[in-house]
Amino acid sequence: MSFRYLFLVLCLALAIASCNDAPSESTKASVFPGVEIVGEAQGTTYSIKYLGNDTIFKPQIDSILQGFDDDLSTWNPNSIITRMNAHNRRDTVFAFVDENKYFSVVFDLSRDIYERTNGAFDPSVYSLVQAWGFGLTHESNVSDEIVDSLLEDVGFTEFDIDMIEMYRDEYFYDHTNIWKGNPNVKLDFNAIAQGYSVDIVSDFLLEKNIQDFMVEIGGEVYCHGKNHTGQPWAIAIDQPLEDPAQRAIEAIVPIEAGAIATSGSYRNFYIKDGKKYSHTIDPRTGFPVQHNMLSATVIASSCAMADAYATAFMVMGLEESMDFINENWDLGLEIYLIYEEDGEIRTAITENLANLAIQP
Repeated sequence: MSFRYLFLVLCLALAIASCNDAPSESTKASVFPGVEIVGEAQGTTYSIKYLGNDTIFKPQIDSILQGFDDDLSTWNPNSIITRMNAHNRRDTVFAFVDENKYFSVVFDLSRDIYERTNGAFDPSVYSLVQAWGFGLTHESNVSDEIVDSLLEDVGFTEFDIDMIEMYRDEYFYDHTNIWKGNPNVKLDFNAIAQGYSVDIVSDFLLEKNIQDFMVEIGGEVYCHGKNHTGQPWAIAIDQPLEDPAQRAIEAIVPIEAGAIATSGSYRNFYIKDGKKYSHTIDPRTGFPVQHNMLSATVIASSCAMADAYATAFMVMGLEESMDFINENWDLGLEIYLIYEEDGEIRTAITENLANLAIQP
């Protein structure tokens, strides 16, 4: 599967370790005593560790990830989302077989998060991402006039695009109809789909009665149960360093049942005419964000939510993100925000996470 864009967007890599695996020479040489599966998917790599079952489930997991490519990858010319984006009529619907339900689940969850964030998270930002050179195209000249024109095709309301019907034909295939009120709307689920793929693989392991596992795909992580030391899994959050060859740990977070995802702006950017353009595009303005947030780490009950809200908070910036957390406490999100102020790197952390995070 090739979600290379998402891999670039979520460029703050999360290091995987067991709870007593604070970086040291002894732990670097340790061997995980359970099953460890590694591979490539979505234009990046994945790593899965689990205990209590010696069966190697790599073929099944690769099949699941291939299903995501077939449904949700904008890099796949034959995927459902690519074909849906090419449908440019409002007088007919785009109908497709929704056998896996991946598209429908991500569509509905994205609509909910879009409404919750007042458009800070918006999958219809696809055309803007392409225009600014962070998608399938390279950087290009973007004027105010171009942005204004593209903003007319950005919108994820039911008036712009909607799933209007699901039906089953005589062959017992589930079909979904997508209606475009604006025929030029194109969707990009890269800021949520990879997180949801982590959830699906995690559900697969739970169905196999595996209770102690860690699933990581391109830096998105879901943990369940305990590691081989009998402690919660621990995930390291990196400091926001622009040089990918450098690595320094900001904090280590133990997770026993939950997901963690990070979005950052400090590596994926380009400089043109002396100005820095971040990959994070604000769908409300059409321009790359210009605030002082460097990275947003989110812990949530699902990796899809962690993934999407991390992106939304990078759009919102520091103050708007903190206000959102205070006003939407029912979501149960924990956040670790890293930002720059007066030339210094600072953090804003929810209280529960501050009590859990271990400083290296």
